Amino acid sequence: MAQRCSVDDCVNKAVARTWCITHYSRWRLRGDVQAHIPVRPIGQKATCCDAKHYANGLCANHYMKWHRDNNPEMFAARELRRSARRLGLDPDAVVEHFQAHSGECDICGRTAAVATRNGDRRLSIDHDHRTGRFRGLLCEACNRAIGFMDDDPARLRAAADYLERS
Repeated sequence: MAQRCSVDDCVNKAVARTWCITHYSRWRLRGDVQAHIPVRPIGQKATCCDAKHYANGLCANHYMKWHRDNNPEMFAARELRRSARRLGLDPDAVVEHFQAHSGECDICGRTAAVATRNGDRRLSIDHDHRTGRFRGLLCEACNRAIGFMDDDPARLRAAADYLERS
């Protein structure tokens, strides 16, 4: 006879760590087998495309958008980890920095969702291009401003002086 899930009132077959696939998935996603995972409202369908349905009656693109909108912290951390690995930085240090600063830009203090014009919700990983050292997380506007000034503190000070004189 197959072992049953160890969660109270669950009659499903245990597949991992004495839990059924539902409770095991909740534990992997949220760290708690009883955690609430948002459910898509009934009747919501992807009516704007004819793509093959992926999950919950949505195509893959619409499902990911729905999932991203309901789990913004998880997706922000995932994107930062991916970017950090691509840049050769420690992903855990970048995510810790993000959480310690509440997802705000290190310069202006705005969140990425507020600070960007193109709807991109991510902060950019700022790093020294010569040494590869991680400096912080910046919104699109602050990252571009530093980039246009060639990461030169003297030019940035001169620009600030110019603005204060005007």
